[in-house]
Amino acid sequence: MVDAVVAMRRAAEVAAALTAPIATSVGPVTIGVSIGVVVLQSWGGVPSTGTVQRHADTAMFQAKRAGGGAHLHDAREAAPFDDGWAEERR
Repeated sequence: MVDAVVAMRRAAEVAAALTAPIATSVGPVTIGVSIGVVVLQSWGGVPSTGTVQRHADTAMFQAKRAGGGAHLHDAREAAPFDDGWAEERR
C-alpha cells in the first residue's frame, strides 16, 4: 500500500504543477488535468502493456468523472465505459 500512497502523492504533485496559473499577456490562464495511476505489484506477474494502458485509461476517466486530479486504478470499480459515460463525452 505504501507504493500506492507514494504514487498518488507524485501524481498530485504533477497535477499541481500542470494546473498552476500560467501568466500571459491577457492574464493568468489555467488548465485542468486528469491523471490515471496504476501501481504494479513487484511480486505478481507483469501484465501486458495493453492491460496497463486500459487500467490507466479507466483510472483517468474516473478522475475526469470526479472533476479532475488523480485517481488510483481499482479493479473493483466499474469501468466508466460500462455505463456509456465516456461515449457521451465524445
